[in-house]
Amino acid sequence: MENTLNQNKRMDTIDIAKGIGILFVIFAHVNYTPEVLVLIYSFHMPLFFILSGVLFKREKYESFRTFIKRRLNTLILPYIFFYMAGLVYAYVSEQMYGDLFDITSEEYIQYFLEMFISHRSATVINTPLWFVPCLFAVEIMYYFISGLKKKSLILPVCFLLTAFGWLLESGYLEFDNKALPWSLDSALFALSFYAIGNVFSPAVKDTIQRISQHKQRTFICLGLILICLLIWYPLAVMNGKITLGSKVLNNGFLLYATGILGTMIILAVSLLIKKSRFLVFCGQSTFCIMGVHVMIRKYTLPKMYDAFDIPLYDKHILSECIVPFIIVLMITLALTLIYDKVQSYRTYRKITSSGVSI
Repeated sequence: MENTLNQNKRMDTIDIAKGIGILFVIFAHVNYTPEVLVLIYSFHMPLFFILSGVLFKREKYESFRTFIKRRLNTLILPYIFFYMAGLVYAYVSEQMYGDLFDITSEEYIQYFLEMFISHRSATVINTPLWFVPCLFAVEIMYYFISGLKKKSLILPVCFLLTAFGWLLESGYLEFDNKALPWSLDSALFALSFYAIGNVFSPAVKDTIQRISQHKQRTFICLGLILICLLIWYPLAVMNGKITLGSKVLNNGFLLYATGILGTMIILAVSLLIKKSRFLVFCGQSTFCIMGVHVMIRKYTLPKMYDAFDIPLYDKHILSECIVPFIIVLMITLALTLIYDKVQSYRTYRKITSSGVSI
């Protein structure tokens, strides 16, 4: 019982961290203030790769077939659903409100076909979805690397592949890396984030458990946040605005430093918060939130402002982005609740139809 409670505490902390991370993702897509984006982009995608690595357990899967089947169900099928939802939502919005983005019929067909290789079309319709096939590629690579007999080779192998990914994204090679499926160059670069999260997963979970039970938890968390902030902030500013999905990394070493430090800050903040049903819900629903919020911001929000005859907010003024952020978040969470209810109902029907009593 005690072990189960400790595990739940660790999971709550990680869910809260993911919840904080997805809120930063939404805000970064509502607000285009350069100074703010420099800071958010320095850690928000690395955070999700690292936490995904922390949660990965190779021993859960009997074989690669079991692993790939699970990932197809949890990553690729929802990816296809939200990708198609983005296409349909964009088309309906254009038919109702006129040419919002002037997308031709031929382009819609092109975007549909490119869904299968994730050839950057998501940046037009539903930007954040680039992350899903990229994570899928990362997890496939890491599944085989984690099977190495010499565990001491896992990180060096991942570091070499990361260096190659950085080389691909830097533009030094005469190669059109935009043609790579599943953002493979970004996946190669992000591989070490995932590996670091997985290799140090026992230490991370143990540290979370120890700090959460410590009498001086608040002071420990505040001290950790302060120390990491003092190192992270100047490094983030020095490296400038990066966009991992758009293949702008600047200095890869600095990005790894800010990604790891930023993740440590978010985990410390999560431990400081300790309990939050709202953030846990956001953390457990990151896929749906990620797949929905940009559609709300792109297609629904402008028409809401237009309906009330209000000038659209200036994305480059921080103070004007607060209300749009709240609106997008509220609508996104409402749709996420509906999505979760449908998923729960489908699970219930599947269990009851199989003859299992609950």
